[in-house]
Amino acid sequence: MCAGPCTEVLKVGELECHCSCRQGIFQISFQEGKGRSLLPLNSKIREAHEELEAIIPPTRCLRKETVLKVVDVLASENVVLVRGTPASGKTTLCELLRDYYLGKNQPVFLISFWNKPLETFAGGDHWFKFARLLHEKFPDYTEKEFFSPGTIILIDEAQSSYGDFFLWNKIIKEGRDESGLPIKICLFCSYGSPDTGLEGESVDYCPVTFGIPQRITLTPQDEPLSTQVGLFYTAAEFAEAVWLRTTLGYMEKFTIDNEAISYLYESTDGHPGVLVALVNYILSVHRHDLERRLISKITKEILLDDLKDDDSVCRYIENESVSRSFPSGITPEIEWLQFALGNEKKPLPQKFEQLDQLCLAILGGFSPNRLRRAGDGKKMSTAAKFRPVEAQYPDEFYRSFNHITGRGVPICSEWSTRDGHVAFYIPEKRWAIELLRNHNRIDEHLSQFKEGGKSHPWLKDKAIDDWIVINCTSTTSSSQEYPEPRLWTAVFGKDYSELKIFDHQKRPLLDVCLQT
Repeated sequence: MCAGPCTEVLKVGELECHCSCRQGIFQISFQEGKGRSLLPLNSKIREAHEELEAIIPPTRCLRKETVLKVVDVLASENVVLVRGTPASGKTTLCELLRDYYLGKNQPVFLISFWNKPLETFAGGDHWFKFARLLHEKFPDYTEKEFFSPGTIILIDEAQSSYGDFFLWNKIIKEGRDESGLPIKICLFCSYGSPDTGLEGESVDYCPVTFGIPQRITLTPQDEPLSTQVGLFYTAAEFAEAVWLRTTLGYMEKFTIDNEAISYLYESTDGHPGVLVALVNYILSVHRHDLERRLISKITKEILLDDLKDDDSVCRYIENESVSRSFPSGITPEIEWLQFALGNEKKPLPQKFEQLDQLCLAILGGFSPNRLRRAGDGKKMSTAAKFRPVEAQYPDEFYRSFNHITGRGVPICSEWSTRDGHVAFYIPEKRWAIELLRNHNRIDEHLSQFKEGGKSHPWLKDKAIDDWIVINCTSTTSSSQEYPEPRLWTAVFGKDYSELKIFDHQKRPLLDVCLQT
């Protein structure tokens, strides 16, 4: 099939006129010894047009940058595996690839779902069986046309085919090893189950291993020979997708400024499904004002205020399509474990009578191996990205706290109320700990505990009895001293095996070698 300007002639009585539709649908005919020709599809023209309109909504981002990169990958590899979670843009990218090849008059066939194993087709080898399946879906084509050099076969929801021996152990393996027919196959697969995770008895696994150049996942990977393309939007595609949605997707047209778009992109990693959910949420919050034209642009300040209430945002997103990629709930075993641990509260050991004593012990318990792995880009984070070492500092603080104090001592991570936010809060002592990374906005974080700061009401209401700001870094480039005595700087040196802690005036508080 091919899409393009409609050439259909509609006949009403004796009157003939060209269809005014901007999108047409055509059959591609391949004739031996002749060039390709486009023939108008004369049957069910209205239904075909309606179907195409449904497939290509006006808010769809064409993702030209990503499509071209995937095309380049397919140009160099015979078989490519694209894997991602539900609602990560696999089907849309698959359809955009089809449209690209059709626009280039290159033979392409899209199989939306693999619902019939090849073994059900009698006679012939695995390629004959594959041709029989393709012929069932595309009856106007012959085996020679299916497997002509350069043909592209796209298989969406390919995880449904994992149990097909002939497809994976014959056709895919031969294509991967360049020993099969000269065609290209691109497989789009979901992995795991958003409800239950992986279950060996009921969920099949990908039967074939693929090399790094043959794999595409959520985001580009920092590996030699990796494809440098991902399912998630690039920054430019993300901005385009937001603009299309806010200007063409709703009755209430509005815009989101560049600073707010950049914040959304960094927060979502460019996840297509989350983009739709959050833009829908923003509209729901401001629908009244947009309808009355009281506002027309969403700034970063407005956006941050909209996203401040985590519960409201999460409840809204639960009803969006992206919720298919989220776990549906914890298992009874984990729920019991959470209940048991949550009800086994223990006091903080008596030796930690002061916050400073506790923080020195926690920092001295950091693992250099874990910090080193994050520094080498070997620790995985969200969106298939490697976790930077700066993000490992709060993880290590939490792990070291539990190791030093023992299981059952309450600590809240990312504690926040309407008044403010801190990295850690110990409710028994009413202690607050703020962690910074590489001298980032030190003055801003110190000022939050001063008169007029966001966290100062906690001090005033006695919700906090003591607090500290710890700047974690691997460099000592900053020689600045600060008047605030509740600031420490923790410097991790010698490949994270050495820790030096300084006070606000750069006086040493601790100098230790960290243990593995």
